[in-house]
Amino acid sequence: MAKVTVSIVGRFASCAFLVLIGLVVTTHTALARADEDRAPLVAESAPELGNAERSHHRRGLELYDDGEFRLSLIEFERAYAAAANYKVLYNVGQVHFQLNEYAKARLALEQYLKDGGTLIAPKRREEVEKDLVTLSARTATLTVRVNVSQAEITINQTLAGNAPLESQLVDAGTLRVQVTCNGYIPRVREVTLGGGDQQVIAVELMESRPNVVVTQTSSGLRGAAVAGWVVTGLLVTGAVGTGIAAVGEKSAYDAKRSTPVSSSPSEARGELDRQRNVVGALAVTTDILAGAALVAGGLSLYLTLREPKKPDAPQVRVHASGALFTMRF
Repeated sequence: MAKVTVSIVGRFASCAFLVLIGLVVTTHTALARADEDRAPLVAESAPELGNAERSHHRRGLELYDDGEFRLSLIEFERAYAAAANYKVLYNVGQVHFQLNEYAKARLALEQYLKDGGTLIAPKRREEVEKDLVTLSARTATLTVRVNVSQAEITINQTLAGNAPLESQLVDAGTLRVQVTCNGYIPRVREVTLGGGDQQVIAVELMESRPNVVVTQTSSGLRGAAVAGWVVTGLLVTGAVGTGIAAVGEKSAYDAKRSTPVSSSPSEARGELDRQRNVVGALAVTTDILAGAALVAGGLSLYLTLREPKKPDAPQVRVHASGALFTMRF
């Protein structure tokens, strides 16, 4: 009786192991393969492609099987950029789906159906249409309107375009929308969207340049003191402007570091080095201008206090759109 029990348990364990192996194999073959009911490899179905494009696609499949989804996406995108073969879009969409990048997955699969047309097997078309139904419930449409034309808009630290941004397909969820433009204070908005939502947000940017207002009364300051305060205001203006520019370039640099490259590694590295040098130069310039403004302000204060007739002290008011300098002399 014990032997029979052991035999039954052993057979059950063997069957369970075989089922587990089957599930693993099925999962790893979800991408396009060279058979009739799956999208074939570009290298096998498009002989007009060059060796480099075939190599990108094969490496993409290998990396996907190894679980390196980000790296496989880079290879698939490079293969498509070189050949623009619609079959590669299926793999691009599936990898985005795997990475929970639903908007990008939806765009890729919709383009796949459009470009493939009647060349796509009915079974494959049915599978993709089912995926698109799922993706429609996980994406939304966002429109961003800004009072400054051509302002730069980033969504979750990824550049989305320039204002106005109309009907941008985005992932459902909480989004961080940042709007920047030279000469204006950056604005950040958070918006939460559900699947299928269509939302419009308006963002108003305010100028960052300080306003300098000089009024004159009967008592007078010497010309040196007036010139000193004017120079101080100009230096503060320059420091604020370069500081804002440095922040914007730093955000762009961080976004490029986290975005898959669409060019060669050497070109991408060179672009990142250039961007880093720009950020460093702007930061150094900001420090120099701020230091010079501090020195000029101290000298101007000294010249003001040593006047025979004591004037009203300069008033500085800081508000959202900049700084307001009021001087009486």
